[in-house]
Amino acid sequence: MSESSIRDTPFLLPPPFLHTDSRRLAVLIDRLYRHRNQPVNTEAMTDILDELTAHAFETLVHEELMLASMGMALSANHTKEHVRFQEFIANHCLQASLGINVPQELLDFLLDWWHQHVLGTDLNEIPAHAARRDARR
Repeated sequence: MSESSIRDTPFLLPPPFLHTDSRRLAVLIDRLYRHRNQPVNTEAMTDILDELTAHAFETLVHEELMLASMGMALSANHTKEHVRFQEFIANHCLQASLGINVPQELLDFLLDWWHQHVLGTDLNEIPAHAARRDARR
């Protein structure tokens, strides 16, 4: 994996989805990559894990609100993916708080999430919702 794996990925998501959540996650992944060899009890790692935990639980709410503003809702499968993300992040950040070194597992999961969910599910579902909204106007 190269340090630029996220930065080289074009941000293809349509506004308003792209503005905060995807960019924030890309920054967190890059930071985790840069600090992956540090012990989990360092300030840098603690900050990343805290921000990652907050992000995991805010993302679902942001997407639901964004889609609700367009008169849509997340699909059941999309919601399940978010719950899986939240559970994985919460579990691994808890392990890190107990001194278990988990950055590489987190990094692998986040890179997979980026490619499968952000560039997969989100790119397929969010534009479809926007297209349906625009067609109704």
